[in-house]
Amino acid sequence: MTKIWGSVEEHLLHPHVWVRLASSRLLGLLFAAWKPEELVTNFLEGKTSRSYLQQDLPAKVTKLCEVICRQFRSQLLNSELGEQMIKNLVFLAKTLQILSSEGSPIAENNRDRHASNENLTSKEGLLTLKDLLRKLNKEATLEDSLATRQTQKRNCVLRLVSAVAINLGRDGVEPFLTDILKPIHRELEVPSSFKDPDLKTLAQEALDLIKGLAKRDAVSQAYAILQKATIKTRETRRKKKALEAVADPLMAARKKVKKNQAKEVSRKRKLDRLRPERRLKAPRMQNA
Repeated sequence: MTKIWGSVEEHLLHPHVWVRLASSRLLGLLFAAWKPEELVTNFLEGKTSRSYLQQDLPAKVTKLCEVICRQFRSQLLNSELGEQMIKNLVFLAKTLQILSSEGSPIAENNRDRHASNENLTSKEGLLTLKDLLRKLNKEATLEDSLATRQTQKRNCVLRLVSAVAINLGRDGVEPFLTDILKPIHRELEVPSSFKDPDLKTLAQEALDLIKGLAKRDAVSQAYAILQKATIKTRETRRKKKALEAVADPLMAARKKVKKNQAKEVSRKRKLDRLRPERRLKAPRMQNA
């Protein structure tokens, strides 16, 4: 069976989306047969068997999280695959949270890396729940910056952080509030050229859910940290832009012209969408 599940894992990144979906659903069936608490308890007590999941559990969970995060980057992502990815990641996130508690290999690994000032996302390190949330936030931010009108990844991330918050519960959610609130804050507070109303509604529902789970003071403090970081980033960009204008005025002028041209094209495209009859009008005759 271990070889079969290893083959299923390999097909999670198959070029065809239906193969990815079938592999993800099979993985979901495997997760449904286990409870994260039982899985981790057996591992910590040394009651491991030769089953696929129980062979070096922290490394296996880390690898599966990395593979599913790679699925997020694919253009093959659709609603069905996204739904199954969320279910699988909720199970893995819960397992990571339990493994990251005191006395587990991941906790020891993280203390060693803190002591040696290594990056928590180093290639050889074991993944933590914070690492997973940050990876997914990165994918959502990338979609927002490169394809504003596509919302599939951000929709998945918002639903995932809501599910993770519910699993963590009132006592466990507070240490992860900043990472959980980050995609929600971006959709509600960070300005963008396009804001999907359904996505904004989902973000508001997620925020209301988290406010009901955690202490209001803790949520407000985490939200204020994110707001302060956003303001600092804007200020840094503004200063950098001003310095570039002084250092290279010609390049700054070219960028300004290019930006204005893009705005004009965007304005005309919006008018064409709102008033299709504009395209049907014949061009005016030029006087000789």
